[in-house]
Amino acid sequence: MNKRIICFSLLALALLVFSGVVMAEGVLVFSDSFEEYAVGTEPNGWTLVHPTAGEVVDSSFVSIPDGNAALRLFSTPNDNGEVFIDIPEVKKGKLVVDFYQPSSSRDNINFEVRNGDSRVVGVFITGSGNVRPRADGVQTANLINLRNDQWHTFVIRWDVDAKTFQVAYMEGDKEVAIADAGKTEFGVDPAGIGLSVSRIAFNVTRRDPGKEAFIDNIRVYDLAK
Repeated sequence: MNKRIICFSLLALALLVFSGVVMAEGVLVFSDSFEEYAVGTEPNGWTLVHPTAGEVVDSSFVSIPDGNAALRLFSTPNDNGEVFIDIPEVKKGKLVVDFYQPSSSRDNINFEVRNGDSRVVGVFITGSGNVRPRADGVQTANLINLRNDQWHTFVIRWDVDAKTFQVAYMEGDKEVAIADAGKTEFGVDPAGIGLSVSRIAFNVTRRDPGKEAFIDNIRVYDLAK
């Protein structure tokens, strides 16, 4: 009888811990790791600003951090290599994305969460990997360097009601906040104040010749649920 009680108690504790983790993580409302698409095609549901802005690739292009496929962003002299997709509206949420900047063909990249065409939160990363959040819509100084030729997992958290966002990167299972003089919260873009996030976008800057970057394992969580 005592063994049954102990087992039941341990099971209940495990369920509580699991529930706590899920609750802390929020509800997954969107994900894409590009596994279901054929190599050389554009991913379903995504909008490309020009025909070659986004292409599904395999390990013959770049090492793959998650599964067997990733998305290559490619710019032209006239257009950013941008892709975007509409998602369920999220007022308080988190975007997680893996990215890779090859040193041989690198350039600046932008990660943005938007409401339609209006930017709510933007993060600018230089070609050499220096991270510059757009605090109140304006780039900060270089806050941290995420080196070229490596995959990095990047995190953006936002809270529409608080008008703030945070950025971080992952070291193993640990989320490391990126701070500006000790400050880890930044103001959202003035154009996005009061707007829920309903779109995510990624791009590499237009250049001649064209430049590239890679993204994978994209997830969006609603932290209010």
